[in-house]
Amino acid sequence: MRIIPFFFLIFLIPLMMNGQDVKPVLKTDSLVINKQSGNSANNIKYNPHKYILPKNTVKISGFLFPGSESGVVILSLGYEKKLNEHYSLELVGCYSKVGSNVSTQVISIRPGVKYYYNEEHKSYVSLFLRYQKNTYTNEDPLNPDYTVTGYGLGGMMGSTIDISRVVKLDIGVGVFYSYRTPTPRKIDDAYIFAKGFHLLPRIHLGFCF
Repeated sequence: MRIIPFFFLIFLIPLMMNGQDVKPVLKTDSLVINKQSGNSANNIKYNPHKYILPKNTVKISGFLFPGSESGVVILSLGYEKKLNEHYSLELVGCYSKVGSNVSTQVISIRPGVKYYYNEEHKSYVSLFLRYQKNTYTNEDPLNPDYTVTGYGLGGMMGSTIDISRVVKLDIGVGVFYSYRTPTPRKIDDAYIFAKGFHLLPRIHLGFCF
């Protein structure tokens, strides 16, 4: 007799729900939602290997070899600005000095454009202009100080290596065709500013922001 009220409640619950069976509706809706969610996820294209160029990168490089008469100092500072997914503009300045009292100081400026061509956007080719100014300092009054300037056009290939999320290593090698003006006064001048192709190595440590 105790079982009869239990079955009576079972048949009474559908009547209290006004005959609405929500269970199949909930299942159907859930299937539709899950199916739509699956289609949306499939439509999203995600490439985990794609490399996004940093918007701004400051690059530095330096070399110091102390010496009383033949010391060498080379300092380089550059800035790269992202234009879009593949292209960026770059400006690099370099200062070098060889010798102490009798010395040669070189200042060069190199503006250029870079194109990142591979899928990871880490390898690039670039075109640049180059301006160079050499100042020769002498202690001989019969051979006074003087300055020689030159300019050229060149290209480079290179790649960036990730050290961390904000630190990159930029390594490349290029060639440029050099012009000179005025006529050199030393054998060294003739070599540095001789018309023709010259090799240009590159290694920079970059900080992205």
